[in-house]
Amino acid sequence: MSLFAIKGLILLFLLMTVIFVLAVTFYMMTWTRAALFLRKKGYAQAIGLVLVSWAIGLICLVFPAFFLKNINWLYYSIYVFLVICLLPLVFFAWADKLPKSRLSRASGNRTTKVNWRGVGNWVAILMGLGLVFLLWISGESWKKLGLRLIVGFVVLTILNSLVRGFSWARLREFDLLAQLKSIRNYFHFLHYSYEKPNIELSVSEDLRPPVLFIRSFLVEYAPFYVGNIFKNGVYTEISPNSLILNLGDAAFASLNFQQFFEYATNEKIGKLVGLGNPEDGIPPEGLNVSYYHDENWQEAFKHWGQRSSAIFNVPGDTGGLRLELEHIFQNGLADKFFIFTPPSERKFFRNFMRPLMNWMLMTTAVPWLAFASDMNSIGYQIQYNEPPSGSVIGFEKNGWQRLIVTGASNPFDYIEAVFVSLSKNH
Repeated sequence: MSLFAIKGLILLFLLMTVIFVLAVTFYMMTWTRAALFLRKKGYAQAIGLVLVSWAIGLICLVFPAFFLKNINWLYYSIYVFLVICLLPLVFFAWADKLPKSRLSRASGNRTTKVNWRGVGNWVAILMGLGLVFLLWISGESWKKLGLRLIVGFVVLTILNSLVRGFSWARLREFDLLAQLKSIRNYFHFLHYSYEKPNIELSVSEDLRPPVLFIRSFLVEYAPFYVGNIFKNGVYTEISPNSLILNLGDAAFASLNFQQFFEYATNEKIGKLVGLGNPEDGIPPEGLNVSYYHDENWQEAFKHWGQRSSAIFNVPGDTGGLRLELEHIFQNGLADKFFIFTPPSERKFFRNFMRPLMNWMLMTTAVPWLAFASDMNSIGYQIQYNEPPSGSVIGFEKNGWQRLIVTGASNPFDYIEAVFVSLSKNH
């Protein structure tokens, strides 16, 4: 074979690899955006069906190529296009057109009569049996199938170890049924979400004052951390109940504020709590929330604002927070009010992945200058120049800004600085 032909084959291989990565990325993003539509419209339970469909799609995508003999690659290419492009787009269009399941804003705890933990167990068992059936009808010998599975296990373990570092404990955790475990774990997460105590109950179980997180519901899912959660040990400082840890073993993650800070805040200062969006179908991850009537939510905010040991916020849309920010400033609560900025990110994450995640999560980043202008119009004295990454901004009682820390990268880096600042104030 000539050198020109070898170069051509290498170039073709690289091109096919790029196309495959882009196609799978598109596939995952479309399913994720469809799942978010379902959650925002009150169909959070249906996200489990999204995960099941997603897994079935991947099985249908990979199965013919690896386990069927005499495959027609032209037909397979058409089949791949249908699975990767049309199927998620059809599902996305369906999710987009669905009406809200909760037509009116509702107060009170979110409850369910369904045993979602049991549902998850049965779904995983049935899908596992279905996968065994597919392998059985493929016509391959069990010896060859076993060899392929072992090779796949070794390759995935090596890739996993390059990202996380190798350990026997992680090797035992990592198995070929990870996708089935992820689906089961989502239903378990639903069960956990419904059982999570509201503000009143969580505070009664913890002698410490809570930490109140205020945010605009428009940016409830906005990414705070975007990057490799195994770098700097971030994965050890987020809640073990976090959905991102229970849906797989991927290094890349997008975490919103409460996902990133729940565990560190609960460990170091007090329960992280917030007022719930009355349009929620299930409570959000990372917060203990209570849902109040439109007529009394302001009184509830004032009550928990006074009772809390700290009030957290992130730069963003202040339009829906005007009353809260004014109340904090006018009632001498500014010295326990803190604003957090995201940790430093690589250019790829900052310039590509973060905008991509904002699009996928249907949130809009607010420029610091606009945020600072809104804050100063209320009476705070905050700088117009954007602070460094990984910063916590605190305030004096009169609203003057003070920089608590910069360069924080892990949840405990931020929270430790806040804890020291609160200790000095008291």
